[in-house]
Amino acid sequence: MTREQAVSDLDLNSTKVTIKLPKNAVSGDKLTVTINEPNETPRTKEYTVGRDANGKFFVKDSAGNEINTKQMAEVSKISGIKTATGEETKVTAEIVDSDGSIQHAKGSSSVTIAGINDMAVRFVEDGDHNVSLTRGESKDGDNKLDETTIAVKSAK
Repeated sequence: MTREQAVSDLDLNSTKVTIKLPKNAVSGDKLTVTINEPNETPRTKEYTVGRDANGKFFVKDSAGNEINTKQMAEVSKISGIKTATGEETKVTAEIVDSDGSIQHAKGSSSVTIAGINDMAVRFVEDGDHNVSLTRGESKDGDNKLDETTIAVKSAK
């Protein structure tokens, strides 16, 4: 993720994830979300899946509090997950059927924000790539000695 993408929500140092349930989830299934943040001990959140009389999903956290689900298969948006430039943040969600042995599904996603050293500015006219422009290089392409073009390299 570029630094610009990371700060698009006005917070470079945290992100939000959305956990969605598979459509074949049933009441009693157990959902475990593992959050690995930079420089922190991994933490888990555990939920139990349920469906109301209309078939709409709901989940309860480990304390028995019902979590309001806004969409049919959306468990929750977990906010405030820490990020750090140049470090990986990873969230894994696993759902297991109610008896814990027959079916399960697991998915994970990770993000690494580009470190400041992963970005670079270079002169487009710098033909020999020595970070210095000669008069000839400076005039290269547009024949203007007093103007040059730069390029900004972003992270992978």
